[in-house]
Amino acid sequence: MNGSTQDQPELKPAGSIPLKRPIRLWPAVLILLLASGAVVWIRFFREISFQERNLQTTFAVVTTFLLLLFWCLFFSRLRWLCDQRLHSAHIRLDEVRQHLGRRVL
Repeated sequence: MNGSTQDQPELKPAGSIPLKRPIRLWPAVLILLLASGAVVWIRFFREISFQERNLQTTFAVVTTFLLLLFWCLFFSRLRWLCDQRLHSAHIRLDEVRQHLGRRVL
């Protein structure tokens, strides 16, 4: 009440667009670097049979893929992009159905 502006909330213009936060790439880069290191270690520094090397390399690649998928779905901030693309694809499918429905009838 003494003229202080610290207690008042910040006002934004009605037409302001919220800023989209950028995609988090550092976890994906970290996952890929660790996976590359694991594959190099498995292929060149372990004294195991050729078949065992292939199996362990396959396990490392599949694990890397699953970790990248988990990152992409939950931690990358790409969800809004995926949701937006799925929504636009759904709208296009509806338009195609309506167009074909008119031609068939």
